[in-house]
Amino acid sequence: MTQSVMIELASILVLGTSAQWLAWRIKAPSILILLLFGIVAGPVTKLINPNLLLGDMLYPIVSILVSIVIFEGGLSLRIADLKNIGKEVRNLIGIGTPITYFLIILGSYFILGFSKNLAIIFGAMMVMTGPTVILPLLRQVKLGRHLSSLIRWEGILIEPVGVLLIVFSHQFVLITIADSSLISVAINVATVILVGGIFGAIGAGATLTIIKRKWAPDDLQEVLSFMLVILVFVASNVLIHDSGIIAVVIMGMVLANQRKVMVRHIIVFKENLRILAISSLFIILAASLPLETIKPHLHIKTIVFLAFIILVVRPIAAIVATIGTRISWRERLFLAWMAPRGIVTAAVASLFALRLTNEGLEGAAELVPLTFIVIFVTVAIYGLTAGPLQRLLKISDPTGDGFVFVGANQFSRKLALAFKSIGVETMLVDTNRDYVIAARLDNLLAYNRSIFSELNTGEIQMGGFGKLLALTGSDEVNTLSNIQYEELLGRENVYRLLPESTTIEPKSMKKFDQGKSLFGKGITLSYIRTRLSGGATIKILPVPENYTWDRFAEEFPRGIAVAITDKDGRPVIIEIDHKVSLENAQKIVALV
Repeated sequence: MTQSVMIELASILVLGTSAQWLAWRIKAPSILILLLFGIVAGPVTKLINPNLLLGDMLYPIVSILVSIVIFEGGLSLRIADLKNIGKEVRNLIGIGTPITYFLIILGSYFILGFSKNLAIIFGAMMVMTGPTVILPLLRQVKLGRHLSSLIRWEGILIEPVGVLLIVFSHQFVLITIADSSLISVAINVATVILVGGIFGAIGAGATLTIIKRKWAPDDLQEVLSFMLVILVFVASNVLIHDSGIIAVVIMGMVLANQRKVMVRHIIVFKENLRILAISSLFIILAASLPLETIKPHLHIKTIVFLAFIILVVRPIAAIVATIGTRISWRERLFLAWMAPRGIVTAAVASLFALRLTNEGLEGAAELVPLTFIVIFVTVAIYGLTAGPLQRLLKISDPTGDGFVFVGANQFSRKLALAFKSIGVETMLVDTNRDYVIAARLDNLLAYNRSIFSELNTGEIQMGGFGKLLALTGSDEVNTLSNIQYEELLGRENVYRLLPESTTIEPKSMKKFDQGKSLFGKGITLSYIRTRLSGGATIKILPVPENYTWDRFAEEFPRGIAVAITDKDGRPVIIEIDHKVSLENAQKIVALV
């Protein structure tokens, strides 16, 4: 018996991690592979039986894993970024979400035959998409920066909104069953939000205090923050049902948006913990889903309902929400065809389905298999059709003109400002908070985090960034960042400064062959800093007719050509001892 338990527990971790790896390897949405692995391991082969393995512990374990996933969603929501999202995202959340909610309630009631209470709950569950499933789908296509950011931000913002909507719907159903008034519903929801907000703020405050006052060593801070997330979730739920989810969302948002204490190490730890939580959660959920509960839903009603939410609900919500905005009709059509349900939908749906079943709501057990069917079908359909639709509508943006700067030092900031002045998007990433603040004061897009954080991947892919310049004072960071991003951007699009330790001849560059080296021999960050302190600066120089590099050298004997702009205005980076042709150049970006 003991060995059997050990095998099942180990299988959950092994299968979850293997599914994540396979999804990365074949570039598929991880949720599909996780669900397939879980179904094969559970109802098909009987390798794992979570109901027997965990027994009464199933609901508490699922709840805790869901709290980690929800906390991650809160940590991803940075208020400072909302000012740049535009009217379209606000409309999608403020107008599109209520439309989606109302239409899915109608579809659940009239098509699936759900009771009124069950339709209200299911409608709330189905409004959420989420960046964890949208990002892999958008990797297949290269959309314009505005449209890709719009879709991504909708996925980020819909998570906390959807959680609030589910909490409200759950409370409404409970009060309805008890035959109470709408005033009671409002009071209950307000109480849930208030208690959750208080516990979330306390949890965030405790985490920040521990870090700021160094009440724990660095290697324990991440574990203590994880402990506090679970403690806040459980304590809040013990006091008021449903408030735990609100509490962890608020806790994550407070930690992400405060500026007094560095919490980057917690965010990095959270990313790793989230992967483990999601992997384990979906193997458990899929394995605990008997095939006999799925088969009854594989009929014409379900097909009609799926067609309804894909062909009717999303198009109506997206088109109505974007009336009067600046996006084109082609972009509007693509937006109307992009609403896959994902990880948070399944996690929260499973959690509330278990709770509603325990509370005796008739038909609540049907919510989980239907949710998984909707997730699988929507992810598969949108995944298969996103590329062809993008090509049909001709809304691709394959150029990837934007530049990611590793490091936000003075040189990086001056260069980014020069690129920005000629219409090139830039993004700076640095762990030095002072550098990042200085960059933001210059109105540059800058993030205070490690370049190795997976948070950057979404920003790069969704923002149209196709090139990377590693300009830090650390040879290791510059080289390793080139290694990490050469697969995403291509080796020809990643560049770094020469190492500080030695001046390398061009022929010796093979031993440093990760990415391309910038400028000429001997031009390191230390040399550039010396030049900047001596009065040099970045200038944009128009290129006259018949201009040559020899003439540039005569005019600027110590000048360093960083890039030239081609006839389309795109910067072409100058590699080590390699002067590109000036025939079609419009401008030279140089340190002079």
